[in-house]
This record gives sequence, C-alpha cells and structure tokens, in this order.
Amino acid sequence: MKSLTVFLIIFFCCFKLNASGYLTNLGQGVDILKVHAHQNGAITLWVHSSDISNPDNCGRTDKVHIKAEGGYQTLVSVVMTAYASKKKIGLWSPGCEIIPFWGGTKTFPIANNLWITD
Repeated sequence: MKSLTVFLIIFFCCFKLNASGYLTNLGQGVDILKVHAHQNGAITLWVHSSDISNPDNCGRTDKVHIKAEGGYQTLVSVVMTAYASKKKIGLWSPGCEIIPFWGGTKTFPIANNLWITD
C-alpha cells in the first residue's frame, strides 16, 4: 500500500493534471469560422489560431482536421450543430499531421474529441 501511495504522489507531481492534448480548456472553446469537407469524408475547421493552444507544436493552428475514421460521423454531427447554432467548441488532439490538401508542408492539429461549450 505504501508503494502505491508513493507511486501516485510521484505520478501526480511529475505530470500535468490537464492533458497535453487539449487545444482548448474544458470550459472554453473556439468559434468555427469555416468548415471544409474533403472528398474522403474528413473535414477541416477554420478557427482563430490565437484561441488554440499548441501542445504538440503543430506548424499551424488556424485549421483543425477531423479524419474520416472511427466515430467521425458523430464528431461531424457535433461540429455542424455548433456551427449552425453559432456555438463554440472545445477540442482535444492526439497530435499533428501533414494534410496534403493544404499544401503538404505544414502540420495541423488532428481532433478526435470535441464538445460544445456554450
């Protein structure tokens, strides 16, 4: 039991309690300026780059990409609901990737979790 307690203390002292993949804080969000639908079903969101944190040092943060995989239909549905109702969204990203459509030279955040904030 003592070793578990020591482990937990070290764990919480060494790691941030807020995950490094949050592009916005949980209670805050960004406005969606534009939505671009790609041929493969993916979408790219235009956002204000000043409202996005950049935990993975992506090359650009004025666009956030949602890949056409996994539960992306749900993510797209939430994005379109927020966009149509002019609500902000919060975003979490597992990392950055080069999106060939946008020139293939800069990395952009990939979002795989999002929520409507207000």
